[in-house]
This record gives sequence, C-alpha cells and structure tokens, in this order.
Amino acid sequence: MYFFVLLTVLSCASTDRQGRNANDAPPRTGTMTDEEIIESQVKESLDALQEEDVDKAFFYHTKDFATKRGQGLDATIETILDFQAGGFLDALRIDYKNLDIEIDGDTASVRAILLDWPFGTMTFEMELERRGWLWVVTHSTDF
Repeated sequence: MYFFVLLTVLSCASTDRQGRNANDAPPRTGTMTDEEIIESQVKESLDALQEEDVDKAFFYHTKDFATKRGQGLDATIETILDFQAGGFLDALRIDYKNLDIEIDGDTASVRAILLDWPFGTMTFEMELERRGWLWVVTHSTDF
C-alpha cells in the first residue's frame, strides 16, 4: 500500500502542471567541470588561509587527511594556528599562475601553487578524492 502511494506521488511530482517533465528541460547552463570545482575549492581554502579564517581553510579536508610526512589534520591545524599567532599569515602571499590540476577518475592532484611566507617560498601540492558529490583534500605538502 505505502509503496503504491509513494510511486503515485513520485510519478505526479515528475511533471509540472502543464505536463512537462524534467527530461523536457533545456540543458543546464553554468554547470562546472570537475577541474573548475577543484580549482574553486582549492582557491577558496587557500584564500581563507590568507584571510586567517582557519576553519574555512580546512573545510574541504577529510578527517583522515595527512600531510606528505604523515601529520594529521589536527596537528596541521595546530601548525597553522601557531603561524597565525606568530603573524605569519598576515604576510602570506599565494601565486596560482602555474596551478596544475590532473584528474584521474575519482582522484586529483593539484600542483604548482606557490606560497610565499615571510620565511621563504614553497611549492604547495594537494591530493583530492571525490567522495559522493564533493572533492575533498586527503593529502598535502607539509606547512
């Protein structure tokens, strides 16, 4: 009984009042490619770091995140908070001009981001995975 009611509701919901359904809709415009989504997320995260919004900077990082040397998410955030307390985030500059994104199925590598700190410049890299509909950061260069 409940299955029949649900099926009836779903079939009615798939059409509007004039009998059109979602299959009749024109193609969506403005849809972002995976590369555009990744670039947007990476820039959003690193720009947040530059703006000293540490929570936003690590929004896309997974709980099982680790740096190349094995530092976990909590320890990485602590490092950034120490940088913030020392005033290093104030002077951080980010250069995306050589940003390189390679996608291989549900994994992606982001390379060639230059982070210019008061103590030197480093090339920053990130590894991402698609989990559901979201690309998440699983690994990165150590800070």
